[in-house]
Amino acid sequence: MRISELKRTVGKAKVRVWPPPWSSSYEHGNTLAVGDEGVLRRVQRVGERLSLTMEYDGREHVGSLEWDAPPVLADVEYALGALIGEEIRAIGEVEVSPSTSLG
Repeated sequence: MRISELKRTVGKAKVRVWPPPWSSSYEHGNTLAVGDEGVLRRVQRVGERLSLTMEYDGREHVGSLEWDAPPVLADVEYALGALIGEEIRAIGEVEVSPSTSLG
C-alpha cells in the first residue's frame, strides 16, 4: 500500500490521511504550509500515531498521522524514517509493506 492510500474511519466515511494537515506558529508575512509541499525532517511515534516534522519556506511545521491498519504503525514509522530529507510530494508514492519493518 502506498503512503498516500492510508485511510482512517471518520464516522461512516473512510478518509485519506496523507498528506497530514500541517500546523505551526504564524506571524504576518509567513507562508502557510499546505498539502504536499516541503521536506520531511523528523518522524516520532506518539502513542498510536506518528508526529511528523517538515520544513517549508525556511520554517518547521508539524503534522499528525493516524490511520486504520494495515499497514501497522511500525511499518509506516520505519518507511518514513528512511525518507528523512525527501520531499513530502514524493513520499506519498512510497509503498509500505511488512517487509520494510525491522521485526
